[in-house]
Amino acid sequence: MSHARLLPGPPARLRLTAVVIVAVMPLLAAAMPRAVRADEQLDEQLDEQLDGALAAMTRMKIVESPAEWRAQAVQGGFCDGGTVDDLLRRLAGAFEPVKSRDEALAALSRKKIIWNDYWKEQAVPGRRCEGEYVANLLRAAAAPLADQELIASQSVPDGILACDEPTAFAPASTSSGAGAFNAVIGTQTFDPSYRFTGKPRLVETAEAIRLMGGDTIKFQLSPNYARGNGNVDAARDGIRSLTGLVRDEPSHRAVLGMPFSRFVLWAHTFHLDDNHDRWRKGFSAETAAGEYREVYDLVRHLLRTYRGTGKTFYLGHWEGDGLLRESIDAANDVRANEIACRGMADWLNTRQRAVDDARRDTPHDGVAVWHYTEVNHVRIAMQGRPALVTHVLPHTDVDLVSYSCYDTQHDPRLLKAALSFIEKQLPPKSGIAGRRVFIGEYGFPAIRHTPQDQDRLSRQVMRVGLEWGTPLILYWALYNNEVEADGRQRGYWLIDDKGVKQPAYETHASFLAWARRHAAETISRSGHPPSAAEFRAAAIASLDATPAGRE
Repeated sequence: MSHARLLPGPPARLRLTAVVIVAVMPLLAAAMPRAVRADEQLDEQLDEQLDGALAAMTRMKIVESPAEWRAQAVQGGFCDGGTVDDLLRRLAGAFEPVKSRDEALAALSRKKIIWNDYWKEQAVPGRRCEGEYVANLLRAAAAPLADQELIASQSVPDGILACDEPTAFAPASTSSGAGAFNAVIGTQTFDPSYRFTGKPRLVETAEAIRLMGGDTIKFQLSPNYARGNGNVDAARDGIRSLTGLVRDEPSHRAVLGMPFSRFVLWAHTFHLDDNHDRWRKGFSAETAAGEYREVYDLVRHLLRTYRGTGKTFYLGHWEGDGLLRESIDAANDVRANEIACRGMADWLNTRQRAVDDARRDTPHDGVAVWHYTEVNHVRIAMQGRPALVTHVLPHTDVDLVSYSCYDTQHDPRLLKAALSFIEKQLPPKSGIAGRRVFIGEYGFPAIRHTPQDQDRLSRQVMRVGLEWGTPLILYWALYNNEVEADGRQRGYWLIDDKGVKQPAYETHASFLAWARRHAAETISRSGHPPSAAEFRAAAIASLDATPAGRE
């Protein structure tokens, strides 16, 4: 018997472990290159952010020697505290005037470029700042600096901008008086996730908007009117077109008959049903004919039915960049290709032609119908990437443009620059004077903002819109429509799911009450309503003087 055979072997667990290690080694070896590549890609992205930030700072004369910062702002490196202090002051000055170190730090904190006391303690003469921390600060400044360059590219002055009267938003009837005066501010209702009465959601929310003092309402006309949390609970047999919906469905007919002066409507045809981007591979003559006929018939119905009422209807669609390119991811740039952009332009021009022809063919007075497209990825378009505003809008003949402005609403100057950028892409159109771009959506969800912040930020958007002259500024929304997977309301609301009116609601209600009084007093004093310019100046003063809405 061999002595070797008598030596004890490894325990069974060790033998199994060895087998597993041997088995997985090829897998680990195969995975390691991918992991290394991922790390390398991350490093490249961080380097690109740093280089981009330093390039912007060089153009804006915040730094003079980017190579020195690039050499020192690295892991294991250090930057002189006094030099960093000078950088912070210059950087803050790119966003707002600052007179002291504390003001500079506060400004950078508001921009979320710095978020602790490290810089207050270390960015001083005689101390050093860790290079890696400085690099992170520079990267955090990249996006805000890019926005500053976008703002500068539009050369939009501060304060109230002069502009002609927006004819598409004037009262449709001269006899309507103060009640039909455009107060600019308003809200909307889409797929509310709760309600407090047994009434259809559309009716309940429309009544609540009227109770708030609203004279403008925005909602959806589409084949989905009874699906999910739609306008009504059940579809009505025989409705196969937008005309049938507004004529034969009782809730829609009732709301259109309510004393609103302006109706902003997503008009998604039954002809296209859920295939709103059927134009993506080209808009065929057959599809165009069906779309034309349904829009034409709807406009004819509205002009005939509401003749003499003073009502104005704005027919449009959901966020157009969502249809054209979906998200802002760079990978989606290819979706905004030449064929898709041409197809979308053909779709919008077909709808516009239907509106134009119906207005021409239908005798009407005291009522108006306009057509708009809605853009929502304007910021990336200002950076040179493809979007509706640059690749489709210039090739259309639309009356108006709605801006769903979530991408710029956080920065007043950027929002104003974006509005000007949109206007520059919009081809002129005879018969329509004044501003033709309005804010169709903005909002600040309660899941990320306190009620007081919602109100403060909403007032900020209102002020920007009034200064620029946008004819409508519509808050999303009266009731929230977005719910998290765990059941939490995201909180895009003026009235929450418990029925509590939020501070932003109180701001809307008090502003609308003031607007009615102001219009009535002006008419009583002068015999005519205030001009848009007069109203904007008075509205801003009123908004600034009115206390923030209560909790």
